[in-house]
Amino acid sequence: MLNTLLIAYQNEKGTKALLPSLRELPEIIEIITKRFETIKLSIGVRRHILELELERIKFIAKEYVHTRMQKILSDFNGDVKLLSDSETRLYSAYVDLNKQRGIYINCQSAQYYDEYVGFCCLDNVGNILIDGVPLNMVKGDVFVASLSNIKELLIKGQVMLF
Repeated sequence: MLNTLLIAYQNEKGTKALLPSLRELPEIIEIITKRFETIKLSIGVRRHILELELERIKFIAKEYVHTRMQKILSDFNGDVKLLSDSETRLYSAYVDLNKQRGIYINCQSAQYYDEYVGFCCLDNVGNILIDGVPLNMVKGDVFVASLSNIKELLIKGQVMLF
């Protein structure tokens, strides 16, 4: 699960586009909370190591949420299907607040799928068309391509942005 969080955070930081929400985040936070209880029972150096690891995980989770919030609040007309339930509530409240204050702008959402990103293959993907050129992608390969070309692979978790 930690690896899933790390990849989701890396991908979210790697593009201007809002990616689908990490649905496992509440489970990860619950596990973090349970681990904190076991850390209290540990003693000595082991306790300090576990506390450091827990702080690292909490930092990554916090930064992931913060990055998503920045993207959501900077794009009034984002794709609501990409949001979690709590993000949808935040987005709706934010839009309502802006409408009440008269600063809501009803325009098309900026699409960032034409930006170029660097990515690493996490699985053997096989033959894929990148900019009209067929490429055989295997685990560990590194490429630069338009986000629109690899969007489906990114959503499936077969590639990671850097």
